[in-house]
Amino acid sequence: MYYYIGKINFNPSKNSELSFADNPGNMESLRLDNGSGGIAVCSDARIDSRQKMISCSNELNGIKVVFEGTLYNLEEIKRQYIKDDAHIKHPTNASLVAELYKNSYLNNIAELDGDFSFFIRDEKSVQSFLYRSRSGLKPLFYYVDNDLVLFSSYLKMLMKQPRIKREINPFRLYSFFMTDGMSLGDDTEFKNVYDLRPGELLVASKGSIKKKILKSKSIADSLFGKTDDQVINDYYQVIEKLFGSIFKVHKNIGIAFSGGLDTQAILAFAVKFGISAKTYTIKFLDTVNKNKKKDWEEASQQSKKYGAKHREIDFYPQKFIAELDDVLNSTERLVSLPELNSFMIMKLISRYSDIVFSGDGSEEQLGMMNMQKYGYDADKLIQNLPDHNAVSLTESIMTNYYNMLFWRGWGWHCEHRSEAALRQVLFTGDYAKVMAGVDLYNVYTECYHDTPDTSFFLQKKSAVPSIFNKILRMDYRNFILHNKIAITDVASRLYSFQVNYPYLQNSFVEYSGNIPGDMKFKDVGVNGTKLIFRKSLSRILGEEYTFPGWKSGSDFPLYEWMLSPVAREYVYGILDGSRVKKSGIINHEYVERILKEHYALKKYDHTHKIGKLIIFQKWSENNI
Repeated sequence: MYYYIGKINFNPSKNSELSFADNPGNMESLRLDNGSGGIAVCSDARIDSRQKMISCSNELNGIKVVFEGTLYNLEEIKRQYIKDDAHIKHPTNASLVAELYKNSYLNNIAELDGDFSFFIRDEKSVQSFLYRSRSGLKPLFYYVDNDLVLFSSYLKMLMKQPRIKREINPFRLYSFFMTDGMSLGDDTEFKNVYDLRPGELLVASKGSIKKKILKSKSIADSLFGKTDDQVINDYYQVIEKLFGSIFKVHKNIGIAFSGGLDTQAILAFAVKFGISAKTYTIKFLDTVNKNKKKDWEEASQQSKKYGAKHREIDFYPQKFIAELDDVLNSTERLVSLPELNSFMIMKLISRYSDIVFSGDGSEEQLGMMNMQKYGYDADKLIQNLPDHNAVSLTESIMTNYYNMLFWRGWGWHCEHRSEAALRQVLFTGDYAKVMAGVDLYNVYTECYHDTPDTSFFLQKKSAVPSIFNKILRMDYRNFILHNKIAITDVASRLYSFQVNYPYLQNSFVEYSGNIPGDMKFKDVGVNGTKLIFRKSLSRILGEEYTFPGWKSGSDFPLYEWMLSPVAREYVYGILDGSRVKKSGIINHEYVERILKEHYALKKYDHTHKIGKLIIFQKWSENNI
């Protein structure tokens, strides 16, 4: 396990001790001057001795730094900003950040590329700084009271502090059920406990808290006017440079390997840069899906082609339920059942590899899901309208897409045609009133407008910003980070391994987000999805493997397995009427009806709904 946890006292006379109950590792402490706080670090040797997941710096006079995560352009930043580097020939990530701060380059922190967070304390100015990298892959949680700030890179440890009350955040709960956790990014499952947004800097000074988003330079204008081939070539260069920087840090890796485009590219670049890579495929037993068997064979063949050692890990319903129960008893995060897929896959592979690479993230940014096509079609329509009509129509399109998020969030088979109607049957009377006060649509519009404005075409400025690109950015930032990344971060801490997402690193995200939507998708079947990505990677993979046709992916056969006897017994045990009633939040009669329609009558596929219900039930019992 690894994390750091700390406090900043605005009133040192009112000391509030940190609690380290149930701490599994050795703690290192770093105290602030004059009783104004302190920070402690827990770092598991399995990771720290090799990858230095957490580094500390107390070398510069009055400047203290704790850095968690990985930095990929350390040497580049050192050359650019650190002039007098005689004393940091071999800097740690923490000492580099300390030097940047000392040399007044804190606003240039956005140029650091990697997945990390850090804490800086300047004893001379009595200021403290918390920062979460732009990728958002490493969280940083905090709680503010009148006279102190408590913070930690691990939510579970922050919630152990006696000062913090374990109260449900109604917005997060409502968003979990209705829109799969859509959020601007600064809220958590608990009231008054927050998560820094990606790229956000928090400054604590003299009893006040200020926050701001540090942004990198936009590349949108640099793309306009280029030819398709030029952008495809530039995109390949971005991807190649990204993997080159990653593989300067990681020399021995494991890959969660489906054999598809994304993971095959990771393996190809690993071979190109001389990295030792092993591939791992989860083999789902007891499934009738014939495509899965074809995919396993393809993954094995692709791995063999690159000379990598390949391992298949058997997985079946009984093991799935055992692992699911372990996840639900271990986490303080509310995420949907499909996202727990990632937690379990990473955990299984971590038994064989300390560093696991995942190919997740590209489709959310480049377009592969059916709902995202709505944005593409909307863009195609709007580009042919007069400007004033395009602007007015955009508002209607936004409303329609929000309704689609609602249907996806609760499951497509739902007789309740509005939030209000579902709210009345899903929640108990008292809590239905609480949820009625949550304005989820307003947050959705904030999320939409908070995404970058880009063009749909490369050679022509759009009348309105590309709806397709905004939807893609929302899916990445407001769903991927709060669900899949949040839960795999918990897995990596619990089981002491490292997860790497190449396609969620800053350089890839920034370039992908600004590529015109018309270059990302063509309505010609599966080979028209992630189009520019496929064309760019054909340079290293060849067209035969970048346009291979449909693949079933590595998702668990949830519908099948949730109908198995062992899953049915597990579900009915958790959603027993007496247990549901005890929470006082979910309407037990509605739960009983959902279970009857799914298991007894087999009237509807309620897998998604049941998944959310058991996840919430276990979460509420373990965390509130």
